[in-house]
Amino acid sequence: MKTISRLSQLLTLLLLTLLLSCSNDDDTSTILPSGETEKIATEIKFQEFPDINKLYVGKGNKNSDTVIIFEQGGPSIELSLYCLENVNTDNPEENNDLADHLVDYYRVYAHQALSFDKKNNKKDKINKQEALRLRELNADILNALITQFKNNGKTVIVIGHSYGGFVIQQYLSKFGNKKADKFIIMASRLNMDLQISESWKKITPNHFDIDGKTILPYKEEKEDLTDPESPQNAPLIFSLGGYHVEERFTETIKITSIENLLYVHALNDQQTGRLSIEELHFLNQRNSKIIEIPNTTEDGHSAPFIEPYASQISDFINK
Repeated sequence: MKTISRLSQLLTLLLLTLLLSCSNDDDTSTILPSGETEKIATEIKFQEFPDINKLYVGKGNKNSDTVIIFEQGGPSIELSLYCLENVNTDNPEENNDLADHLVDYYRVYAHQALSFDKKNNKKDKINKQEALRLRELNADILNALITQFKNNGKTVIVIGHSYGGFVIQQYLSKFGNKKADKFIIMASRLNMDLQISESWKKITPNHFDIDGKTILPYKEEKEDLTDPESPQNAPLIFSLGGYHVEERFTETIKITSIENLLYVHALNDQQTGRLSIEELHFLNQRNSKIIEIPNTTEDGHSAPFIEPYASQISDFINK
């Protein structure tokens, strides 16, 4: 009888062990084998494009070993093709100095979400879900261009001005900084003041005072009625911009070293403002280069295109 009782206890214990084992099969806290966590974290979903040529317009020397990919300001439904060109040869004072330094390179004007994906262009506003989709599209277009030209053996320099800087940061937060050789961000922000981004989403875009810090309320001007890119006539642009510039890039960019990044900002930039202490600390911590333009420059937002800053940018490209 004792033997049967002891056998019964063993069977009961075995049954309980099996039951506990089965219940643990659905445990979501299962530890992955070494390296699997990192593998999953680095799997990035991105859009592929059947015809890369539709993603850009190129100018200059196609045989150049160096390709400059330019992300324009905006957002805009039209692709601008003049930012790195000296178009007014009759009046050199109206040209920009940076263009003189880039004349020998192949200059690639990259499409952005609105100029590439036209289906939103008749909308008055845009919602957050669609704005996030277009954010990913911005990053994926830039990724496709960088990949294409690197596969062709080119040195790839990516330059972004104003909203174009936000596009580069969207790319960096998703893909990192290893594919392109160098990145140059001009007149942009890592953490835009949220009061600014909220005002853009409401189609009453605030701006900064001459100190690059004080925020001034939106004031409607008479010329806004005829300007095709004014808040009244282009609410889509401002609502999308509001969603895109509110991202906290000091949090979403996970790279610990960005030595191949040059960040150019002006203390009196009235459109995007000056960089904050937190933003400067983020860049310094990651060994990025910084050019700070003093508030003596008349137009801080456009100052990176003129001397002496154009030469300093050129020096960074050629190092």
